[in-house]
Amino acid sequence: MYPRLSCEQIEVGIAEYLDDALPPDLHRRFEDHLRDCAECREHLQRMRWTIDHLAAGPREPMPPEMKERILACARTGPASPGWSYVPRYPPLPHFGS
Repeated sequence: MYPRLSCEQIEVGIAEYLDDALPPDLHRRFEDHLRDCAECREHLQRMRWTIDHLAAGPREPMPPEMKERILACARTGPASPGWSYVPRYPPLPHFGS
């Protein structure tokens, strides 16, 4: 038996859950948490609503300068100036190796 996932872990993994990309054991733990936690169920509903409404909206091309900035950050990685990532929550547990 694995320990219950925290609300923070649910928030971190919500995209993978919505994409059905979690391993079966972790997916079951998400389901268990969501069944018991109204706040996380509400968060899930807001995420689904946002995704549905963004997908239904008009498509506009990305401005070239924005695309170049994103690609430059991807090429240079975290060591480059202007790049920062501070994790807010503990990572999700991983299964297997």
